[in-house]
Amino acid sequence: MLSSVFYKYGLFCTKHAWEAIVLIVTLTLSVTSLTFFGDSTVSRICDWNFRCPEQEAMHSSEIIILSIGRCLAAAYIYLQFRKLSTLGSKYVLGLAGFLSIFFSVVCSAGLVHLLGYELQGLGDSLPFFLLLLDLSKVTALAQYAIGVTTQESNVKESVARGMAILGPNLTLDTAVEVLVMGIGCLSGIPMLEVNCCFGCISLAVNYVVFMTFFPGSLYLILEITRSGQTSPWPSVKKMDFDSPPNPVAQRVKLIMSGGLVLVYVYSHLANQLVTTSSFEKDLLDIEQRTLTPTLPLWKFYLQSFGNVTTQQLISYICVLFLSVKYVFWDAVVEVGPKSPSHVKHSPVDESPSRIGTVKTVTIADPPVQESSQRTPRPRRFTVGEDDEEMILPCMLDCSVQTDDEVLRKKSPPASPRPSEASVIALKNNGLSELTDEEVVALVPKYLLDRKLEEELGDKTRAVKIRRMLTAKSPAVARPEAFDDIPFENYDYARVHGQCCEMVNGYIPLPLGIAGPLSLNGKEYQIPLATTEGVLVASINRGLSAIRQSGGAKAFLRGDGMTRAPVVSMPDGEGVDQIIRWIEADGFREIKQAFDSTSRFARLDSIKTVQEGRNLHLRFKARTGDAMGMNMLCKGTERGLQVLQQHFPEMQVIALSGNYCTDKKAAAINWIEGRGKSVVCVAHIPEAVLTKVLKTTAKKLVQLNVKKNFNGSSMAGTIGGNNAQAANIVTAMYLATGQDAAQSIVSSNCFTNMEIVEDKPGDLYVSVTMPSIEVGTVGGGTNLPAQAACLEILGLRGAHPTTPGKNAQTLAQVVAATVLAGELSLMSSLVEGTLVKSHMTHNRSKIDISRESLASRGQGDSPSGQLLEVPRS
Repeated sequence: MLSSVFYKYGLFCTKHAWEAIVLIVTLTLSVTSLTFFGDSTVSRICDWNFRCPEQEAMHSSEIIILSIGRCLAAAYIYLQFRKLSTLGSKYVLGLAGFLSIFFSVVCSAGLVHLLGYELQGLGDSLPFFLLLLDLSKVTALAQYAIGVTTQESNVKESVARGMAILGPNLTLDTAVEVLVMGIGCLSGIPMLEVNCCFGCISLAVNYVVFMTFFPGSLYLILEITRSGQTSPWPSVKKMDFDSPPNPVAQRVKLIMSGGLVLVYVYSHLANQLVTTSSFEKDLLDIEQRTLTPTLPLWKFYLQSFGNVTTQQLISYICVLFLSVKYVFWDAVVEVGPKSPSHVKHSPVDESPSRIGTVKTVTIADPPVQESSQRTPRPRRFTVGEDDEEMILPCMLDCSVQTDDEVLRKKSPPASPRPSEASVIALKNNGLSELTDEEVVALVPKYLLDRKLEEELGDKTRAVKIRRMLTAKSPAVARPEAFDDIPFENYDYARVHGQCCEMVNGYIPLPLGIAGPLSLNGKEYQIPLATTEGVLVASINRGLSAIRQSGGAKAFLRGDGMTRAPVVSMPDGEGVDQIIRWIEADGFREIKQAFDSTSRFARLDSIKTVQEGRNLHLRFKARTGDAMGMNMLCKGTERGLQVLQQHFPEMQVIALSGNYCTDKKAAAINWIEGRGKSVVCVAHIPEAVLTKVLKTTAKKLVQLNVKKNFNGSSMAGTIGGNNAQAANIVTAMYLATGQDAAQSIVSSNCFTNMEIVEDKPGDLYVSVTMPSIEVGTVGGGTNLPAQAACLEILGLRGAHPTTPGKNAQTLAQVVAATVLAGELSLMSSLVEGTLVKSHMTHNRSKIDISRESLASRGQGDSPSGQLLEVPRS
């Protein structure tokens, strides 16, 4: 709920950015004016209108400690500004953060003046207050907003999402800090009371400024920067704010806050017992210390700047040095693309150790005339950390030379050192000085193939060396085949340890975009990765029919991933005891243990099935925006531990006993559901059927009965009462980083077509899919291309306010796309145009005969015979 409030508040601040900025500036000027030009009796300022106790001379040790503390505070602020500069702006973002802190300090000082506190000693404490008002939250919000902002995304929504994620936790942190700092206000020590009061006010004012001024400034900075460049803000690694704060930490903070409130209540009651005579005595002392100001306050402060102490001089020198270093010496982060009008060639390092280094290759648009309004943005083809190399489209040909090939042609590789020398080099200097061939020679005696990434520290080079090892295997029929499997220019950091092991490269797949899909009042472009011709075109036709009919509607009927372990007892009576215990009070205990393993996984039910002395337990839980198998496994394991505490004789046979059921056709998924259960419907008018689908409702209904009902029943299918649900599910799963094997269960689909009673020419079509297993976080959704496809749908990552909503929406989009595919294929079948379409659009026109292959340098076919392709 709080996240939703802060999200709406963030949108409000970005929509009224100028108003928010002017409001904070106006308040600051107003408080400053009241401070410098207001009534002198309101505030008590040492040596101006109030006589303060004389301070003893400071010892040298105190001067050193204060100076070191101030310099460290200045260095910390400097590092915060450096961190902001890495986000792509050396001055603009830093200025916004500086103004946020400046307004906070000035307003706080003014409010302390107006409250009548003595300000003696605040100058010594000011650097330490800056640590309370640090830029970490400013950097966090900026990094989140920049990390999710793309050329097409909404900057307002990006900033609002950051507010939704940071706001609740920041609010609680500020409240706890104010309460902790407020203890000093009750200490009875004058200097401590003043400093703590200033700290409390500074924290509160800084919270208001950060929640008002900075979101508006950040929105304007991103909008102005984006509109003034041909490319979006530089790519910034998005911070991991998808997970909500730890609930244990939140509860601890609330308990601390409650305790501090009790302290304040007690202190307030104790203060009421102060006698009148004591109060009058204190008041009399204050009146005796009052002075008549001889100068305006602003002149008094101006004169006081000339009285610089030793520790202040050291602090000023430190701040001046860091400021000069930041402005003149620190490297400027360039924003925007480099001009694509010239071709840059990076110098080639011919040392053997550089072979296989990842290069950045940018394909630039052709040069444009000076009359063009703006230069087209270069299409980035690879991402690396080396110098960028610009390649014009006219330079691209069928044969593209890699850096390795250029190096090999320029100078033949040096002969590898003997294995003994390589081992000595390995022990002395590691793998950095060894060539690829020398590393290969060390596997497997001195290096393990599966640990190349960790040992080398360069994941791309590890893949290259592993390919060399694999190609040498006698089990590889044709080692030259690896030349057609790409491996460079890929972010293997997102693969290693989560998506694939023993990586030898990656397989590019064609990506088609169909749409838009009109669903539940919104439109989506559908990414489809497939090698089946005509599939994307067919889905696109179905989407067009749905769109022209007013759109489809999808309904979520269930949400819960399952995992079903199998356990065993000495006899059937023991199994019966477990079932009765779970049905009585055991479920609550198991649920508590299950839910403690994750911030998102929430156990909903346990279905028990006895088989002799064996027991199958089907755990079903909601998993937020993740597909959830890892969450289910971890939570189920904890639940089994609870069971074993109550039933020590219980033996866990396997964490999965196939009653889940995962990646296999099973009636339980069809009946009970698994993942997301979705129903999608659409009303297709007769005019759309005739114009777009070239058929009638009567023909489609008749075919649906005979094919999807009768034919599927005769075949004994489970969940197969459809025409081609698996086609669409698999294509979308490959495009969006889902587990492709789960298309088996996710393709369970019941397609129904009916004639509308009051409009006999219209068609009412629906798909019921009880087991769509999808997620928008984790696994393959982190890969660059797959994450980009989720970005196209607007469903990447966790939902900022409602955990699980992105994954649920993705499941509804999958179901609606399946409905479009069913409509189009059934229309082609009933009108007899399926074969004609495939002959026209899905037959290879490439000559792959032996002569053609030889001319391309690819040799004979494996069988030694000509490969013929029929042509339409």
